[in-house]
Amino acid sequence: MKFLIVFMLVFTAAFCEESAQGSAMQKWAQEIAAGAQTPQDKFLAFYLDKREPKKVVFSQNTGRIGVNYDNDGFHDIASQNLMAYWVGEFNFDADVEKMVLSDYGWSTLVIAVDGVDILGGAASDQKRPLIYKFSKGKHKIEAWFLNNAHSSELFVDFKDVVPFYRQSDAAAKIEAGDYELWLGAVYESSQMENRVKVVLEKSQKPVVLLLSSYRAVSWEISNPQNNKILATVVFNPISSVEGGNNVLYVEDYRYGESVEGLKCSCSSERIFNCEGSEIYDTNKLVSGVFGRDLSAFSGKHAAANLSLPGTTITPKTLQDSKARLSSVEAERKKCESTPIDDVFK
Repeated sequence: MKFLIVFMLVFTAAFCEESAQGSAMQKWAQEIAAGAQTPQDKFLAFYLDKREPKKVVFSQNTGRIGVNYDNDGFHDIASQNLMAYWVGEFNFDADVEKMVLSDYGWSTLVIAVDGVDILGGAASDQKRPLIYKFSKGKHKIEAWFLNNAHSSELFVDFKDVVPFYRQSDAAAKIEAGDYELWLGAVYESSQMENRVKVVLEKSQKPVVLLLSSYRAVSWEISNPQNNKILATVVFNPISSVEGGNNVLYVEDYRYGESVEGLKCSCSSERIFNCEGSEIYDTNKLVSGVFGRDLSAFSGKHAAANLSLPGTTITPKTLQDSKARLSSVEAERKKCESTPIDDVFK
């Protein structure tokens, strides 16, 4: 709590000094949104090229603040020239506190509520939330975004105030019993609004879902077989999740999205280098925390959809993976050996 108070005081002081900039931003927003109807409980988004900051290239209604594309993959707007603005009116039935979380790269983001800046800055991966209290009634939420890189990455979530756990503490919250661990992992979403849909196939046992991503994503769980989900553990607390049960946000760890094995090479300088990972290592990390082996894994670098169980993890799967790791270790020793080692075998 002390850290959060300090953060809010520093933030408030910084933006008091930028009141003139805030006024210019508001005037610009009023100009480009002139004649447009502000939607209720959603956003109206405007996308522009910084080289023509008064010319709207594309506009649409959207459920959240966010972008995700590379180069000029969105309406021919070069990513490094993207500027965007979102505006919407949201009705709250009672006073409520929300965590305002954001994930973005080499860019600048400002968020305002009822014309007052509440959050902003450049190139932030700040994992701690700003907690904002919305009073009962309607509130106007706006966001300005200026990108400065060859990929545009922005995810914003207004989340109910919930705790962020260490992985071991989250595991302790899960009800003991006979259940399966299913792990779905991505680096990022491949969708403009950062969605990843997870489709669950039939399970004979209750399931604990582990959902891991490097960049924040909007997980959408589809459970057509009505599996019993004991818990949904999300390994990026900025991410959001729909369709989960007993959602637990973990802030101190994430799992890799690839377990297709190690690809290794030995250089002429006898330097042994490997890329990739094995399911044996991933399972060892999971079982060390949750007290049981993985039953399923599905992973992609950039994904719109994942299907679980995907790859079913059996004792033989782990045994074969361990054997491959032993082979890699033998290759490493051979690579790093010297001629004198061969003489004294």
